[in-house]
Amino acid sequence: MSNFKDIEDLINGYATRRDFSFLIPNVTEDFLAVRPSGNPISAQGLVGMFDIKDFVQNHQNISKPMKLKFTVG
Repeated sequence: MSNFKDIEDLINGYATRRDFSFLIPNVTEDFLAVRPSGNPISAQGLVGMFDIKDFVQNHQNISKPMKLKFTVG
């Protein structure tokens, strides 16, 4: 993917799918999503969270994709 439209389509495709395993082959090894609580979660954890039947997704919208870099040390 070389342009913003491709990346935006990928994000929107993920946001509107019911099969969240779509995420696994489409992320980097160091991928982390930030939940509304502010806590990060891995792609595997995110897929698992959506697979829980008690979890209900009411809204499917990604308003502003951001890439954050953190340095530990």
